[in-house]
Amino acid sequence: MSLAIPAGAADHHDHVHGDLEVKGKPASEHTIAANKALSERLNWQDRDAFERNEKGLIVPLDAKTANIMRNNYDFISQDEIADSVNPSLYRQAQVNNTAAGLYEVRDGIYQVRGTDLSNITFIQGDTGWIVYDVLVTRQAAELSTKFFLENVPEGGDLPIVAMIYSHSHADHFGGARAIQTMFPDVKVYGSHNITKEVVDENVLAGNAMSRRTSYQYGSTLGAHEHGIVDAGLGKSTSTSSPEYGKGEITYVVPDYTFNGKGKYETYRVDGVEMIFMDTSGTEAPSGM
Repeated sequence: MSLAIPAGAADHHDHVHGDLEVKGKPASEHTIAANKALSERLNWQDRDAFERNEKGLIVPLDAKTANIMRNNYDFISQDEIADSVNPSLYRQAQVNNTAAGLYEVRDGIYQVRGTDLSNITFIQGDTGWIVYDVLVTRQAAELSTKFFLENVPEGGDLPIVAMIYSHSHADHFGGARAIQTMFPDVKVYGSHNITKEVVDENVLAGNAMSRRTSYQYGSTLGAHEHGIVDAGLGKSTSTSSPEYGKGEITYVVPDYTFNGKGKYETYRVDGVEMIFMDTSGTEAPSGM
């Protein structure tokens, strides 16, 4: 069983809508002064985060994966700070701009970074790949998975045999239907009570949550120095993209959920022994 959760509703009409995008405006002298004062307190010589983003990089994003959202942020300068943006946020935008591609985390574990708010992780099992968290949208997950299979040093011909959701937030399950469509025999695993919490948060409280998300991530703003420059965890969400338009948030009900009988559970997923700890009620209502 799977379902789609609307990322936003918009009917198609024959008439032209007005442009309601907030264009922003130049920073006032007060904003410039406040940003300058903060900038002087930051340690701009610390380059550790940039160096870590180079560690394990196998290949940068290709044309399609970069066009999901990364290309929208080419205006971010690595040399200057826009006076209209909090300098600490701009620094984060600079860092996240450099995290884009296929990375080797360690032997048998890989990540695609920079295609969504979250990362998608691939773990090699005995017969195929285990995918751990699947981004926000079906489209981003499909493009990221194809990019991974085409560029992973070995095992690109192996199927995805298992899909695991770490918790009940959409950036960790929203691309599920892409994986199920590409690999119909995939087994799905999730945290305790995840389906209930997904429905509660995205259906019963859907209107309120979608409006909160719009404020939190500035999803109605354009990508520019007077709009959105970064979303903290990543550049933005993949719900709207120049590559495919509107993204679709989906969900596939797990075949098995962990921690139903205790805080810790050890389980073999395609031969890989994993220990799951129930963390429900911390970062998310359902999590591990």
